[in-house]
Amino acid sequence: MKKLFMSLAAVLAFGANAETVTLTPQSIDADGVVATGNPNFNIVVAKNNGTTEPTINSNAKDLRVYAKGSLTLQAIQGIEINEVVFNISTQGLKRLAPITATVGTIATQAVGDNTVTWTGESNDITFTVGDNSNYGSDGAKKAGQLDVNTIQVSYRVVGTDPNAVFAPVITYDVATDAVTLECATEGASIYYTTDGTTPDANSTLYSSPFVLSESTTVKAIAVKGDGISNVASLVIVVPVKANSIVEMLAKAPNSGDVVMVNCDLTVVYVYNKSVYVVDDNGGHTLLYANNNYQIGDVIPAGWNVKYSPFNSLPEFVPSGSFPSPSNHVEVEYPTINTVDDTLINKVVYLNNVTFEQATLADHANNATFTGLLADGTNVTFYNNFYAPSVESGTYKVLLAVSINNDALQVYPIEYAEVADEEPTPLYVVGANVNGNVWAPDAAEGRMTYLGNGIYEWKGESLASEFKFCNGTWAENYGGNGTAILLDEEYRVCIL
Repeated sequence: MKKLFMSLAAVLAFGANAETVTLTPQSIDADGVVATGNPNFNIVVAKNNGTTEPTINSNAKDLRVYAKGSLTLQAIQGIEINEVVFNISTQGLKRLAPITATVGTIATQAVGDNTVTWTGESNDITFTVGDNSNYGSDGAKKAGQLDVNTIQVSYRVVGTDPNAVFAPVITYDVATDAVTLECATEGASIYYTTDGTTPDANSTLYSSPFVLSESTTVKAIAVKGDGISNVASLVIVVPVKANSIVEMLAKAPNSGDVVMVNCDLTVVYVYNKSVYVVDDNGGHTLLYANNNYQIGDVIPAGWNVKYSPFNSLPEFVPSGSFPSPSNHVEVEYPTINTVDDTLINKVVYLNNVTFEQATLADHANNATFTGLLADGTNVTFYNNFYAPSVESGTYKVLLAVSINNDALQVYPIEYAEVADEEPTPLYVVGANVNGNVWAPDAAEGRMTYLGNGIYEWKGESLASEFKFCNGTWAENYGGNGTAILLDEEYRVCIL
């Protein structure tokens, strides 16, 4: 079994009262040392005669020590550990094994326990995992495990050393990538390395927070007079950050790539696990996972997603759970007149879509229906969101644009019937209603729109020439209009 022996370290006089600290396993190095962010307590794990190396599960975020494996908890000199409580993870409840300790007492275990408790007086305890899951829900025939989310340690200070120096505390700010080093020993100097090597008094002297550009291991010591602290160590994973949705797609081009969302996202539509979002730059994408979002929720920056395309459709899934909304805003959807692949995962209004038959109300057997756009393009609709059926007619359709195996698809959300509005006003120049009217935009000469692109004007003419125009006098009457000679009452239509 690998074991880490610690040098003399600083212990301030806290008094005889018990203190409590919670250790959260973060990573395991090649020597089995578990980083917890607290340099005054060390954890070392080993496989021993078992078959599986201890690990930290990235999904469940728990430390897992398997059958025959061990976990050693050590405190710096001057600290006496009196109680250790292992908080068992969800997976650990299935495979909880009998736990033994080199010193002290393990409280009686039972099926369904969500903690394992040790009591005693020591600063160096080794816990060993039994062969079978006697206390796990999977039953005693399964191999045993000790899987923990956190370890709660109660201790007291039993001695001090005049030359003792506390180990530095290493803090990493994921938002800025800045690393801060602090020491509880007043007047101590801190020396550090960023390449994983052990620091000494010739290493870089810490003066202010420094920024990392890549993942590494930071190690630090504190020195005061003849006193040198334990080595503090922290494995730091610097995430790939995206400041927009465009950067999310660019920096995570392959399935499984992880990127940190470093910008706010606004939810524009939700259907089951599908969450359509936009950023402040007009970018748009799809998040897919269980969620409690509403349209208009603002998802704050600072969380990780994994690129997980589905049948050529770009999708991101959260690494962990979705963050809670930080704000709520009104959502406005852009209006378009045609569909192309630049709109994939965007929610928009598609203007002037004509359906010759009633639309479908369900999605049975991937049934589809067709809409005709104003430019003559036929668009195939997939009713994946189960939008209610509407009768034949022309509509403004709120929809999400998607793709499946490189084929564009549109999913209707709701329909708004479109009134047959006049595309552009047309005027008859020379119309005689209240005398000759020559202004090309005079109300007396405005033609009546009858719908379906048909205009009408009816009246008497005392002028010898009419011109049809839809702009300024110079643009139309001065030579660009369409001239027709009239000498009696006419009913004029333009098709």
